[in-house]
Amino acid sequence: MKPADSWVTSLRELHAATGLSYREIAARCDLDHSYVGLILDGKRRPTRDVLTLLLAFGYGADRIGTDAVLMQAGYPPLGRSTRDEFRRHYSAHPNAGHVVR
Repeated sequence: MKPADSWVTSLRELHAATGLSYREIAARCDLDHSYVGLILDGKRRPTRDVLTLLLAFGYGADRIGTDAVLMQAGYPPLGRSTRDEFRRHYSAHPNAGHVVR
């Protein structure tokens, strides 16, 4: 796993804390259990929408927790205040022009 994949570690920690199986998480999110497994194994990178779905509905993460993992994955957060933080953080990045407008 690359250092930029800290979101996978965070997702795995949430998964372990819930004690739910891949099938149970997948059923909550209307996803295939094998896809959930590939995401948690770091073999697939979900879209922002799928990651939000997993965090909010699959694991019951609150908005702050969801925003934190979204930002770790390089996606804009859901909340306005953290969206501003995301923009400040990535404005220093050389490729920031196409990340958030």
